Amino acid sequence: MATTLAQNQGRHLPEGRLMVATADPRPREVLFEFVDEQHRLYRCELLDAGDSGVEAHITTNDCGYFAARRCDSREQAEQWGRLRQRTIEGAGPL
Repeated sequence: MATTLAQNQGRHLPEGRLMVATADPRPREVLFEFVDEQHRLYRCELLDAGDSGVEAHITTNDCGYFAARRCDSREQAEQWGRLRQRTIEGAGPL
């Protein structure tokens, strides 16, 4: 009889029962999305981190993760994301 992942970790579940994540996924809000001259797609999403603040994640279609920052407020996360966008587009400081 095959063992399940849960059994291998010391947790015994009835045969055929699946482990399901109970946490709700964090809501994401797209701040910006654009394609650069090399045809890379950049996307910035804001994620509510609850009491920890708001995270801004920038990803690309060629390498995935690009940059991220956790801020105390949504406004700070948005400012950071817009600054990074101007930097990537070549119109501002890094």
